[in-house]
Amino acid sequence: MERISIIGASGAGKSTLAVKLGSLFDLPVYHLDCVYLKENWETTTKEYVAEIVAQIIPTAKWVIEGNYRLTLPDRFLYSDLVIFLDYGPDFCKKSVTDRFHQSDNRVGLPDYLYQQETLEGLQHLYGHIDRFHQKSQEDFGPLIEKYKNKVLTFTTREDLDKWVKSLKPF
Repeated sequence: MERISIIGASGAGKSTLAVKLGSLFDLPVYHLDCVYLKENWETTTKEYVAEIVAQIIPTAKWVIEGNYRLTLPDRFLYSDLVIFLDYGPDFCKKSVTDRFHQSDNRVGLPDYLYQQETLEGLQHLYGHIDRFHQKSQEDFGPLIEKYKNKVLTFTTREDLDKWVKSLKPF
């Protein structure tokens, strides 16, 4: 496993898993939120994110986490493994709520990405989680079917944790 893509709703744990796998397999980790969101929550374009990903994916090793739709076909194609954290909306909302209340920084991400976590931001994330779950089959279903031989889907954190514990570093 030298090229890993991680997809899932906000609060599913994509960033945390990316850092764990990057550390375990000595792979560089790319958080797509860090490409799309800049200081003061200014955004680049999704086309810019796709351009950056297009530069990363031909390289030998990486973990890329995030759901930017324009990047998905190439990421699925180039990935050795695609991990879909398919947790329900209630789980994801609880995760972002817990992070909000604990001021728990998202592992591996710059400070500016969580400085704006306000009640309004939390409500925005809830809407994002709902939209993700309404559209995930449409967005990911055909790619998951096409590349099913290299997609692992986890529907519980417990199953993911067991899988991660079973991994051996190269």
